[in-house]
Amino acid sequence: MADQPPDGFREEIREEFLTCSICMEVYTRPKMLPCVHTFCQRCLEGYAAGKPSIACPTCRREVVLPSGGVQNLTDNFYIASLCAKVSSPASHETHQTTGQTPAPQAENPCSNHPGNQVRSFCRTCQIATCAECADHHPGHAMDDIETVLTEKRGQIGQTLEHAKGRIHKLYGFLDELDQADSQAERSFQSAESLVHQTSRRLVEEVCRQQEGVVADLRARAAARRAELTQQRERVQKTMSDLIVACRRAEEDMRTTDIQAMSTRQHDLTEIVTSQGATDLNLSGQEVEFKPCSDAVSIGQLGVKDSGGTLTLPQSPTRPQAQQAATVQANITIGGLKGRGAGQFDFPTDVAVTNFHIFVLDKGNNRVQVLDKRGSFVRAFETGNEFSKPQGIAVNPSGQVVVTDLGNGTVKIFSQEGELLEYFGEGFAKPCGISIHPWTGVVAISDIQKERVTLHRPDGSLLLTLNSRGEGNKSFKKPAYVGTLNSGGVLISDNATQSLKLYSRAGEFVRAVGKTTERVDGSGQLRYPRGIIVDNDDNIIVADADNGTVDVFDSNGKFLLHTANKADGLKRPTGLALLGDRRLVVTDTATHSVLILNMADKDILPRDAGGTDSPSKVCSVM
Repeated sequence: MADQPPDGFREEIREEFLTCSICMEVYTRPKMLPCVHTFCQRCLEGYAAGKPSIACPTCRREVVLPSGGVQNLTDNFYIASLCAKVSSPASHETHQTTGQTPAPQAENPCSNHPGNQVRSFCRTCQIATCAECADHHPGHAMDDIETVLTEKRGQIGQTLEHAKGRIHKLYGFLDELDQADSQAERSFQSAESLVHQTSRRLVEEVCRQQEGVVADLRARAAARRAELTQQRERVQKTMSDLIVACRRAEEDMRTTDIQAMSTRQHDLTEIVTSQGATDLNLSGQEVEFKPCSDAVSIGQLGVKDSGGTLTLPQSPTRPQAQQAATVQANITIGGLKGRGAGQFDFPTDVAVTNFHIFVLDKGNNRVQVLDKRGSFVRAFETGNEFSKPQGIAVNPSGQVVVTDLGNGTVKIFSQEGELLEYFGEGFAKPCGISIHPWTGVVAISDIQKERVTLHRPDGSLLLTLNSRGEGNKSFKKPAYVGTLNSGGVLISDNATQSLKLYSRAGEFVRAVGKTTERVDGSGQLRYPRGIIVDNDDNIIVADADNGTVDVFDSNGKFLLHTANKADGLKRPTGLALLGDRRLVVTDTATHSVLILNMADKDILPRDAGGTDSPSKVCSVM
């Protein structure tokens, strides 16, 4: 009796460890799945319902049943032994009360051989066995079941002591966390109070300085006004003396007294020549005030270690220098395919205004709006599930125009994403779009109809450019388009891997970027995409397969690679040029948008307007 666990502990063990989670009863013929979760044989047979595999009712792991079904799963002898052990005291007490001697086989029956008692434990297989089961473990390390149970109880006891020690330690950690939380709140309140005190002190000091400066200004202004008053009095006296002298001279002129007239003339001449107040002099010190240009700071946030040492961050640079550095730094937005804010899936084109960047996020069927630092502002959808937006531009009214390959339409949105109207008609697969920033003429390429159409701002057709001629004069797959300052049209042709330049009247002028071979990595384009033009009609094109952004002059002569793979480019597609000489590039291979500093390049942005209308630095946007 001394070795038996108390009833409460026995019941707790039974409930926590020896109850099948399917029938909620003590295990009968417990079977163990490969995931080590155990269930009654009959519960698993009902659960499997004859199927060759099941999902574990506890962890949902897929289990393929052995040939023969559930009954051939591994028996959990250890659980069966514990079930018998926990249940035995009640049977023992019953027999003790009735005076009957319990049958030996009922003390710890074997689940495989109910008539046998579990007497041994196979340490090799870690299962309890009866004598008959032990015959199936030849050469294994066998031991007496009571010895193993004693060891297990000792191990569990040690683990319990260790767990209780950990619990006490964790209670101590919780106390320390509570104290740290209280200290953090006290530190915040103290720092907040100090911030308010410092702010009030600075405000009071500024107010005192204000009073002193205003008083000084008032005194200086009063002195200046007194000086001007003195001058005014001298001028008024001189003017009065002259008026009296003139009146007397006029009276004397009517007399015949030569002597009196001579005297009056002398007096008048003396007054006129002796009074210098008629030469007005307003020179003097004017009152001016020059505001202080230094930034006002109430202090800095620092980090104080446990030793009380306060570490402050380095002093920030002057705001002007910091802003300039931010403007000039290269920026990469995205870079990991996704649908979150600032993430892209195949961004094909980009447009800019004076304040915003509009990225055509084709794979996500939307337009993402960024500020000029590359920070996400908002996004809006461009169509239904059949939509395949390809090109984007902003018209002079500040509206966003999108070409849709999937729906064969050109759509006009507000900058907030409201669909306003459809543009033009008769498109099959509109691809590239360019809007001349000054005239508002819209150029749209249709890659299926192999044409480029020019439209007035209201959408009416102005001119159609069809592929004609042979060789350099033909274009087969017009992708992106751009416009020169003069109104000429540039077409990036997938078929000939070059740019085709047409005059504003629709006459072929020349092919650009088509040479017999690419010498020193320059001159020959490979699948050109987005096209923009700078203030000097230099042509800037995204050379997709070469991973560069190339610059040609207006005559088609190659000038330089203004950006390449060293700048992070892999497959550049859309281009736009910001007014601060930064180039915006979309890259479909890296699912990113790059804002690159072009300050040291000979690229001059077109003059930009003053509202959030299309910046005049780009024609393909």
